Amino acid sequence: MSDAWITAAFGVFGTLAGGGLTAFVSVRQARHQQEVQERTQIRALGSEHHQRRLERRRDAYVTYLVAANEARRAFVTLRGVLQAERSDEALLRAAIDAFPQAVQSLRPSSMTVMLEDPARVADAARSFTQVFVQIWKYVEPSLINADTSAREEFLHRATETLTALAKAERTFIAAAQSVLDDDGTAPGPGV
Repeated sequence: MSDAWITAAFGVFGTLAGGGLTAFVSVRQARHQQEVQERTQIRALGSEHHQRRLERRRDAYVTYLVAANEARRAFVTLRGVLQAERSDEALLRAAIDAFPQAVQSLRPSSMTVMLEDPARVADAARSFTQVFVQIWKYVEPSLINADTSAREEFLHRATETLTALAKAERTFIAAAQSVLDDDGTAPGPGV
C-alpha cells in the first residue's frame, strides 16, 4: 500500500505542478500580450502626433513661402519701376511703400516657422528673412528724387539681392523638404 500512496502522491504532485506551471505560463503570456498591445497603442498615438506635427510644419512652411513670395514680388515691382525710362512718382512711391509692408507681413510667418522647429529649418528661414531685411535698409523714400547714379546703385544691389534671395529660398526649401519627407513612422532626432 505504501507504493500506491507514493505513486498517488507523485501523481497529485505532478498534476498540481503541471497545473501551476500552466497557470504561470498563461499569466506570463497574457502579460506579454498586454504589453505588446500597449506598445502598439503608444506607437499609434505617437505616429498620429507626429503626423499632426508634420502637417502643422507644412502649413507654416507654405505660409512663410507665400509671404516671402509676396515680399519678393514687391521688391521686383520696385526694381521694375526704377528701371523704367520714365516712372510716375506716385507709382514709385506706392512701390517703395509696398515693399516694407510686405517684409513686415513676412515676419509673423517667419516666427511661426522658428517655433515649429527643427533648428535647420528655423535657421534657413531666419537667413531668408534677413535678406529681405537687408534690402529694406536700402529701399528709401529718397529713391523717389534720386539721381541716375543712385538708381543705378540700387539696381546693381537689386541684382545681387535677387541672387541672394534665390539661394536663401533654395536653402529653406531643401531644409523644409528634409523634414516633411519623413514618412511619419518614427520621429527622428530633432523632429
